[in-house]
Amino acid sequence: MKNRFRVFLSLTLIYGLFIFYLSSRSSLGDPLSVFDFLHLRSLESLLESIKHSDLKYLLYPFYIFSVYPDKVEHIILYAGFGFLLSFTLKNCSNPLVRNHALIFAVIIGTIYGASDEFHQSFVPGRTASIGDLLADSIGILIAQAIVSIKERLPVSSKKKRPPSLDLKLAFLLIASSILFILVPPFNQTFLRIILALPLLLFLPGYLFIHVMFPRKGELSAIERFTLSIGLSIAIFVFDGFALNYTKWGFRPNSIVLSLSIIMVLLLTIAYFQRLSLKETGYSFSYSDISSFLGTLRSNKPESGSEYDPALEKTLIKTMVIAILLVSAMLIYAKVTREPEKFSALYILGSNGKAEDYPANIRIGEPASILVGVENYEYAHVNYTLRVQLGGVDLKEEDIALDHNDKWLNNVTFVPRITSSIAFSNRSKLEFLLSKDNETYRSVHLWVNISMDSVKFAELPELENGDMESDLGWGFSGSSPDITGSYKNNISSSRVYEINFTTKEEGSYGTIFQNLTTYGNARAILSFDMRDSEYSNASDFVFKQVLLDDQMIWETGIGGKNSTWEHVELPLMLSGNNTLAFRVYSKYNNSLSAMVWIDNIRLNPYGAPAKNETIINPYRETYEFNFDVRGAPLKLEKSMEINGFNFPGFSYDINENRSYEKLELEIPDFNIIDTGKAIYTARMKGSDLHLMGKSYKILGKSNVTNLSRELEIPQDKILSLGETWTFGVYSLSIKLISSKEDSAMLELRKDGKILDSKLVNERGVYEYRTTAKKISFTIFKAKVDSVSGDNVHLTNIELYSDSIEVLRPGTITGDFEVTNISSDEITFENIYPIELKDGMVILNGSMGLKLQGDKVYPYASGAPFRGSPQYIYAGRWMNITGFNYPGFYMDNDNSYEDLRMYFSGSGFVEKGQAVYLTKVHSGYLSFLGNTYEADSNRPGYISTVRINKNLTLYDNSTRELEGYMLSFQKMNADLIKIHIRKFGTIEKQELLNETIKSNTTFFPDISYEIFAGRSGNLRKSNTLSTGDTFEYWEEYREDMYYKAIAGELKAINNNSIELDIRIYEFPFKVYPGGTYGDFEIESLTLDAITMRNTKPLQFIPGSETSILNGTLRIRTSSNESLAYPVR
Repeated sequence: MKNRFRVFLSLTLIYGLFIFYLSSRSSLGDPLSVFDFLHLRSLESLLESIKHSDLKYLLYPFYIFSVYPDKVEHIILYAGFGFLLSFTLKNCSNPLVRNHALIFAVIIGTIYGASDEFHQSFVPGRTASIGDLLADSIGILIAQAIVSIKERLPVSSKKKRPPSLDLKLAFLLIASSILFILVPPFNQTFLRIILALPLLLFLPGYLFIHVMFPRKGELSAIERFTLSIGLSIAIFVFDGFALNYTKWGFRPNSIVLSLSIIMVLLLTIAYFQRLSLKETGYSFSYSDISSFLGTLRSNKPESGSEYDPALEKTLIKTMVIAILLVSAMLIYAKVTREPEKFSALYILGSNGKAEDYPANIRIGEPASILVGVENYEYAHVNYTLRVQLGGVDLKEEDIALDHNDKWLNNVTFVPRITSSIAFSNRSKLEFLLSKDNETYRSVHLWVNISMDSVKFAELPELENGDMESDLGWGFSGSSPDITGSYKNNISSSRVYEINFTTKEEGSYGTIFQNLTTYGNARAILSFDMRDSEYSNASDFVFKQVLLDDQMIWETGIGGKNSTWEHVELPLMLSGNNTLAFRVYSKYNNSLSAMVWIDNIRLNPYGAPAKNETIINPYRETYEFNFDVRGAPLKLEKSMEINGFNFPGFSYDINENRSYEKLELEIPDFNIIDTGKAIYTARMKGSDLHLMGKSYKILGKSNVTNLSRELEIPQDKILSLGETWTFGVYSLSIKLISSKEDSAMLELRKDGKILDSKLVNERGVYEYRTTAKKISFTIFKAKVDSVSGDNVHLTNIELYSDSIEVLRPGTITGDFEVTNISSDEITFENIYPIELKDGMVILNGSMGLKLQGDKVYPYASGAPFRGSPQYIYAGRWMNITGFNYPGFYMDNDNSYEDLRMYFSGSGFVEKGQAVYLTKVHSGYLSFLGNTYEADSNRPGYISTVRINKNLTLYDNSTRELEGYMLSFQKMNADLIKIHIRKFGTIEKQELLNETIKSNTTFFPDISYEIFAGRSGNLRKSNTLSTGDTFEYWEEYREDMYYKAIAGELKAINNNSIELDIRIYEFPFKVYPGGTYGDFEIESLTLDAITMRNTKPLQFIPGSETSILNGTLRIRTSSNESLAYPVR
C-alpha cells in the first residue's frame, strides 16, 4: 500500500503543479476553438433541429457549454485532480483519512482551488473569480461521485475479466494525445512531443498486431515490439497518403484524429477478443519486459519447440515489405512533389544592376527606381506593389502576371514630409509586394532625406498650457470613477489632476486639446508630469501622450514619481490634430492613483532658415469617386442644393421636407469666399443625417452627442446554429422554443459574448452600452416571425459603440460648426473654395461636375432616387435622366424617358405610360443596364463580359475566356493578330472526328476579323499601334455576332499590349415582347418604345414596381406626390 500511496501522491503533486502552471499564464487560448475543430457546432445544430417538441427540453442544460466554455474547462481539469486525490487518500496508511477519503478529497481540492484563484489575482491579464472556484468544486464533486458509485456496485456485477493493463494504457495514451496535441492550452506544453512519438510510431502497430495475433505464445515480446514499430510506420504513412486526397489534408489535427479513430476501432476489437479468449488470450505483463530484455542480451541461437522457422521468415518478409512501403511512399512524395512556387521582387540601380542605388532623395521632387517582379507561382497572380518612405505609403501599383512572366519598370514616386521622417536625415525606402491582400515580399534601401524645399508652417497656439485657467482642455474618462479637474494644492501653481480608480482592462482618463496647423510644422512638445503611485503598478497602468490617437510616448506609473518628471518630444503637426495626455490600464487590476500634468508647451524645432517662409492654408484633398447623380442646377450667383433634387441628402416624401441643404454664394471668378458655403443639417426626431452619414442623437438635453449608424441589411432570416457576421459583431440563434414562439439571440463582438436573451415573436431585441455616462443602443432588431428553424429579423439597426461630439468650432473637412440649435446644426467653409469641374466638398461626401452653365451634384452609396413630382389627375409625370439618376444621360441629353399621364389620383390608364430609350454612340441603355447595339440589326444588343488590358508575348499563346490569342510580328510597327475559339478537350475531339467524317456537312468554324482605324475597319488581321480590331463569330449559317473587340495600344520588343473586350452572346428585343406591365410597341435602329398594357395604380404611402421591377415609384402618404427609385 505504501508504494501505491507514493505513486498516486507523486502523480497528484505533478498534476497540481500543472494546474499551477496553467494559472500562471496570461492567456490560455480559446476553448471554443476545440469545439469548432471537432465540429460540435454542427452536432449542436443537428440536435436543435429535431422536430419533436417533447425532446427539445433535453437540450437546454447543454447551453452552458457554448455560453461558459471556460467553466467547462475548469470542471474537466479539476475532475481529473479529484480522481487523483481520491486514489491517493484511499491508499494512505492513516485509517481516518483512508475511511473518509472522499470528504478529505473535496476539502483539499476546494482549498487548492481557492489558493489557485488567489494566485491568479497576481497574474497580469487574469483575475480571481468565484465562478471559477465553483466550477473547480463541481469538478471535484463529480470525481468523488463517480468513485463512490463504483465502490457501491454489488460484487456480483464486478465480473472477473482478463488482465487488460496494456489496453487501459492504450486508451489513456490516445485520450492524452488528443488532449495535449489538439486542445489549447494543453497543446502548448512539452508533453505534446512526448505523447506524439508513441502515438505515431508504436501504438497503432501494437493494437494491429494484437488483433492479428490475439493468443498467448503466437509471438514473442521482441517480435511484438518490432512488428509494432514497423506496422505503425506503415499505418501512419498510408493514413497520411489517404488524408492528402481529402479536404482535410495532411495536417497535425487531421492525422491525430484519424489515427485515434483507427486505434479506438482496433482497441475495441482487441478488448472483445480478450474477453472471448479469456485465459488463452494475450495480455501484457511485466514478464514481457524481462523476456524482451533477455532476448536482446542473449547470443544463443533460437531452438526448441517454440521456435518456428516459417514464422521467422514471415516476420522478416513483413519487416522488409514495411520498409519497402515506407521507402516507396517517400520516393512517391519526392517525385510527385510540386516544384517550389514563389514570386521574386528586386530593385536595380541606375545601370540595371544590383548596385549604384540612389543614396539621396528630396522631399517634393520625383524619384525613380527600377523594380522587378517575376511570377513563378504556376498560376496567374494579381500583385500590388506599394512604395513606402518612413512607413508611409507613397504609391501603389497593380501588376497582373502569368506564370514565368516578368515585370520590370521604373517606379516613380514623390517623397512627402511625414512625422516619421521630419526629424531624421535618414529613412527606410521600402518596396512591398502583396499577393492575395497580404504582404508577400519586401526589399528596402536606407536613403538620406533632403528637406531643403520644405516650407514649414507656423506652430499653432496651445491654449492654457500652464493650467492657470479653465479653458482649452477637455476630459474624457471610461467610467464615472475616473475624473479630471484643475487643482492648486499640489505645487505653487495650478495643475491638471487625473484621479484614476479602476479594476478593468482598457480603462482610461484623458485630457485633450484640438490644434489646427495651416501646413506642416515641426515642434518640440515639453511637459511636466508626476504621479502618486509607489507600488509595482508600473506593470499594469501607464502614462501616455497621444497625437491623433497614436501613442508617441509611454511610461509606467510608479517610476519617477517622487518628483516632477520633465519630458521633451519631437512632434509633427499638420492640419487638424488632437493632442492628448492619457492614463491607461492594460490589465484587470485594482488600483487607485493620481496623475498631475503641468507646463505643456509647443516650442519650435530648431531655428528657421533665413529664407524659410510660412505657408497657409493647408487643405485635405479627395478623389472624385461617385456613382449617383443629382438633378442639374443652373450655375448662378446664389444656389441651393437640397434633398429635393440631390439623392445624397436626406429627404422625407411623407413630410415633403429636405433635412439637409447646401447654400452657395458664388461671386465672379467662381470663387466661394470663406463663410459663403453654408451647410445645414436638420434633426428628424432623434435621427440626424450629416455629410453622407446617419447618426442617432444621444440625450435630449445635449444634441451634440452622436452615435453613428453603421450600414447593415434591414432584413435578415437566420437559421438555428447559423452565425451572421457584420464587421466585428456576430449574431446567432442559440435556441428556439418548442412552441416556436420565441428564440434566444446571442450577440458577440470579436468572438466575445456581449449579450444573450430570449425574445418572443413580434418582440424587439436590443443591446445597449454606456459611454460618457450615456446609455445608447448598439444593435436593435425586431423578431418578426419564428418558423421551424428560421427566425425572421426586421427593422435591424447597428450603431457605433463610440460617441462623436460636435461643438461650435469642430472642424469637419473644409467646414466648421458655427451654430448648434435645438433642431439643426450649421457649418460654414473655413477656406475659400474654387468652383471647378470634379471638385469634392463636405468632407468628401459630395462631388460637383460642371458642364457649361450646369452644375451636377454627385453622391456615393446613396439610393438612385429621383426628384419628387406631383401626380394629380390630369398631370403628366416625366421621368428623365435629368431628374432620375437611374436613367442614362450624357452631354446634357437624356437618352431614357418615362412619361405617365394620371387620369385619376395615382391612376394611369392602359397605354398612357410610355418608355422610350435611344441609342447613344453605339450603345443602348435599357431597363437599368447599358448594352452595345448592333448597328445593322435593330433589337440585337449584347453586354461586355470582359474589359481588360492584356499583354501578349512572342512565340506564346494566351487563353482568355475560351479563346486563344497570339500574334506575329511583321516589323517594328506592324503585327498580325490571331484569334481562335476552342472548347473543352471532349468537345474539341468530338468536333474534330465529326469534321473528318463529314467534311461536306461540317465545314470549319467560321469567323471574320476586321482591323483599322476606328470607324474605318477592313477585313484584315494586320494592326499598327492605335488600330482597333473586331472578331465576328458565326453562330448560325451566314449570321455573325461581334464576340471580341479591342485596340492595339503598344508594340514592344517581345510583346504587345491590348485593350480587349469580350461580349456576351447577343439577345434580341422584339416587338410584342413584354417586360412586366409594359410591351415593346416599336423597334428601330435608333430607339425602343414600350407602352403599358395594363392600368397602373400607385397607392399612397407605398412603393410600386414597374418595368419588370427595374423601377419603383414611391408615393407620399399625405399628398399626391411621388418619386422614382431603384
